[in-house]
Amino acid sequence: MLSIFIVTGAARGIGAVVVKKLLEQDHRVIGIDLNPALDTWEVTQQITPLQQQNFYSIAHDISDTQRLIELIQQSPWADQPITGLVNAAGILEMGSLLESTAAQWQHNLAVNFMGPALLSQWVAKQMLPHKSGAIVSISSNAALIPRMNMGLYATTKATVSHYFKNLALEL
Repeated sequence: MLSIFIVTGAARGIGAVVVKKLLEQDHRVIGIDLNPALDTWEVTQQITPLQQQNFYSIAHDISDTQRLIELIQQSPWADQPITGLVNAAGILEMGSLLESTAAQWQHNLAVNFMGPALLSQWVAKQMLPHKSGAIVSISSNAALIPRMNMGLYATTKATVSHYFKNLALEL
C-alpha cells in the first residue's frame, strides 16, 4: 500500500526539509504552501525528477481549510489512506501586544492555529478507520518562553502545543 503524507509550509524551510526526507524514503507527498508560484518553491528545485513523480503541490492558504481539504481530495492519491500530516506552515509577525489589532490576532490565529487544527481534525477522521497514522505539528520554544515583540506568535504557538497534546489524548 502507498504511504501518503501531507506537509503544510512545504515550499521552503522546515516544511521543504520534511518533504525531501519523505521523498527520499519513497513516500508520496502532497505539499501545501501559500506561494502560488509552484516553480519557485525551493523544494521543487531540490528534488530529483523521480522524486517529482511522488510529489503533488497545492498552492493554497491554510486558513481557508475547507477549500484546502477539497483540493486535497482532488489530488492524484485521494483514494489512498493518509499515512501522516506534518503541520509546518506558520507566520511570525513581530510587534507589541499593546499595538496588536483584532485583524492581526485573527490572521495569526487562522494561519498558526485554526488552519492546522481543522486540517488535523479532518486528517484524523480519515485515519481512524485504518487505526494508524501520525500527525506532527511544529510549535516553537516561544510557546514556553516569552519574548519581546513576539506575543502574537508565542500565543498562537502555545495554543498549537496545547491543542495537539489534547488531540493526541483523544486519538
